[in-house]
Amino acid sequence: MENTNEVTRKLRARLDEYLAACRVEPIPLPENTDELERSYVTGLLRQAEEADDEYYVEVYASYLEGSRVMPGRATAESVFLDPAWRAVESAIRADQDFAGHCPPVLVGEYPTGTFNAQSVREPEGYLVLLNAGTNILVWHAMVGVAMSSEEGDLPHGVGDFLSDLIVAYVLGLDVLAVPAPCVWGLESTLSSLLANGIRRFMIAHEYGHIIAGHLDAAPINRNRRDPAFIAKSKQEEFEADWFAARLTLGSEWPTFRELEVILAADAPDCSDSDLIIRAIEAKATLTAPLMFFTLDHLVSTARQAVETESRAPETHPPALDRLEKVIEPMLPHLGGSAVSYWTLARGLRELESMVRERAQQFLMDKPGSP
Repeated sequence: MENTNEVTRKLRARLDEYLAACRVEPIPLPENTDELERSYVTGLLRQAEEADDEYYVEVYASYLEGSRVMPGRATAESVFLDPAWRAVESAIRADQDFAGHCPPVLVGEYPTGTFNAQSVREPEGYLVLLNAGTNILVWHAMVGVAMSSEEGDLPHGVGDFLSDLIVAYVLGLDVLAVPAPCVWGLESTLSSLLANGIRRFMIAHEYGHIIAGHLDAAPINRNRRDPAFIAKSKQEEFEADWFAARLTLGSEWPTFRELEVILAADAPDCSDSDLIIRAIEAKATLTAPLMFFTLDHLVSTARQAVETESRAPETHPPALDRLEKVIEPMLPHLGGSAVSYWTLARGLRELESMVRERAQQFLMDKPGSP
């Protein structure tokens, strides 16, 4: 039996072949990544000092004291994907129903043309592929969402930013070219937690297909130029969502294991900053699937507005149908402060009309349009 490192190397080689065939190269990190990261965190530290926020002054100062702010990585995608991937595999190992039942998997980026991730059965194991640009879309979208009021209202101009971001993603443009707002402190923490929670849910969904055997009937892909994505039934997609909810929200799902933490932190006399941060993490984890389905719905809205013969077909059931299947079983077990971040998704959802209008306007402004 081959060791894990050798299998991973072979899966990475397969992904590199697919990327080379479509003339896409993984984006390397800049040589001065550490310098850029330190400069950015130093700016956040200054803002925390000016706001006299002792907690975040300590957080950013401790961050800068590390020997390396950002560990050396091969590509930019791994900065986003590796933590989420490791968290999903850790959750599988900790779940007695799934531990020992997961074959070798490599998670990476590939231009799939769909917002939802895709899985490919390979001779060595499985590839889980997120569409190129999805990581940046999720990251920047959650920055905008984190700036919302408690009622979910977006600040002036943020709705325009989010709409332009989604349309750029759907049209295959450079989402990094859409100017993003800068956040620090709690907003920065919340945006990072939500974005990583969305990635975990997307990756866990694909692990659900793999472990449930939804790809077993598919022939092993031996085409070294094009990954073969297999269409799954609507019921299989719902099953994979259930798996993702269980892996990201806990094996007790639809109950939520961190509910007591949230309730304790929200007590009027709570002054334990570590407990408060744990509660923020728990509420962000609980909100991430809702954010994922809301983003998926907005991406589908933009895709329909710019529909062309060449666009990739939809591969999953409607996002709002999937959301209902995941969220509805949880409602009897939750309430109050536990779902306080769910209002953030409301503000995002209300961009539907603006996203559609921006997409249609882009087509009208495009050179050669009637």
